[in-house]
Amino acid sequence: THFTLSGNFKRGTKKEVSDRIESLGGVIEKNVVQKTQYLIVGSDGNDCWAFACYGRKVEKALGLRKKGQELTIINELDFWDIADDLL
Repeated sequence: THFTLSGNFKRGTKKEVSDRIESLGGVIEKNVVQKTQYLIVGSDGNDCWAFACYGRKVEKALGLRKKGQELTIINELDFWDIADDLL
């Protein structure tokens, strides 16, 4: 299962999220790519959001979904609740 992380995280760091995913057998992709199945978005958002923009990773994920790719966007707080079920 392939994941990409985006934004600023409130509950823990990106490293802690990455470590949890990898400990369960998942793979972290630096950017949203064809292999990405889940985009985990930090609760503190991204500086771009102040300008009504979602950020490049979210935009790329939405674009891939429009083209038919199965890609789920998950808030980081929800991730912690369902991490074991995703992998």
